[in-house]
Amino acid sequence: MSIQYQTKRTVAITAAVVGFVAVAANLAFGAYFLDKVYPGVYAAGRDVGGMTRAQARQVLSRQAAGERLSLLVQSSRSAEGETEQTYSIAPEEFGARFDADATVQAAYQRGRGPYLMALLGLQRVVQAPVVESVYAVDQAALQAFADKISSSQTEAAVDASVVVTNGAARVQPERAGWGVDRVGLMGSLRQALAAGQRTVVIKRGSTVADIRVAEATRAAQDAAQIMSRRVTLTFEDKSFTPTPAQIGEWLRFDKSNGRLVAAIDGAKLSKYIKTLSRSINVTPRNKKITVVNGEVKGEEGGADGLAVDETALAGLLSEKLLADGQAGAPALPVPTRPVAYRTEYNRVINLDTASRYIEINLSTQRLWAYQDKQVVYQSPITSGATGSGFPTAQGLFSVQAKQTNRNLNGYAIGYNYNVFVRYWMPFYGNYGMHDASWRSSFGGSDYYTNGSHGCVNLPAETAAWLFNWASVGTPVWVHS
Repeated sequence: MSIQYQTKRTVAITAAVVGFVAVAANLAFGAYFLDKVYPGVYAAGRDVGGMTRAQARQVLSRQAAGERLSLLVQSSRSAEGETEQTYSIAPEEFGARFDADATVQAAYQRGRGPYLMALLGLQRVVQAPVVESVYAVDQAALQAFADKISSSQTEAAVDASVVVTNGAARVQPERAGWGVDRVGLMGSLRQALAAGQRTVVIKRGSTVADIRVAEATRAAQDAAQIMSRRVTLTFEDKSFTPTPAQIGEWLRFDKSNGRLVAAIDGAKLSKYIKTLSRSINVTPRNKKITVVNGEVKGEEGGADGLAVDETALAGLLSEKLLADGQAGAPALPVPTRPVAYRTEYNRVINLDTASRYIEINLSTQRLWAYQDKQVVYQSPITSGATGSGFPTAQGLFSVQAKQTNRNLNGYAIGYNYNVFVRYWMPFYGNYGMHDASWRSSFGGSDYYTNGSHGCVNLPAETAAWLFNWASVGTPVWVHS
């Protein structure tokens, strides 16, 4: 056997042995780490290599339970130089929940693959051993937290503005603000959680106002042009011309898409118009009708008044003042509207001249009907339960209406009753005379605690007689 042959044989045997050992080692390694994380793998800042997935989940969950982040807000806008404010926060405060299962699964998969041997996979672990923590983050809660921090650390920029005094417009410069980038803060918190970092550093920076001096200067020039316009308001032989100072008092400046727009403030203009209206408005003279014992005895004619249409005038005046390219001094008739007069009734009850009237005495619980100064009918009654807080109203009244077969519903006025009556004759608001079929007697002293809710209860025959005898307007005198 030649030396060359022996050498080749030795190499082949050696290669076979090495291959066998490698495969055996790979199989042994793979079997040992079948349910374990490969060595050297870090998750959530912890070395979880060699741990089973259950062990890694327990360790990482316990660690996450007490985790807090340090949020450092740095600022160089201080007389003492750079300052720093620290917040200690739990992830739950900004809607973050540690997902232990997903994090452990990512660590377990590090280095594994469907076509790679275990030892080759271990090489991949050596190259990239760190696994990011997996957190489920509630976006709304994260945004609310960022808004809270941003608000506490923000000094808002102040826009340039226009101030009008005595018809002259002057510009107040803008002032830069200082604050935290809310979107950047949200991103930094997410990144810190994923990388297992426990400190987040953000810096306060300057913020720029939306409205600068140049824009405010342009708005001041527009305001000066508006105040220079002359508009004369006319009504009959009267005229009114607002001064530049008055017009300046009506101005406001609206912010719109980065511009400052001069406009007329309706509430401020309204004060001027109301003053003007007082010199134009005419109060209507109401018609007066005197009614004695239900009959019209006198009448005074009424006259309509006049009022400035303040809404229409405000619109017209604003339009004229804000119109571009206006020349001269246009006259603007003051719009007005008529104000209708009302009719006032002066009702008088005069028993001396009444041909018929009804007298009710609450002390004696009696009723009398008078015709031509003579009693033509009398009857016992039951009035309001004075002792229970339901007295009958006293005074000179008159029959206001007459109705038959109706329900008197006390619930509408706060009383607990709903009764049917055949005859109803109200004489004052909800007070009236009516039959009361639920009563067995009238005229006794029991009215004081067991009377009506204020009405005058009548026997059925009395109610029928009065209903046919009295008319609307018949005087009713109620007294003690």
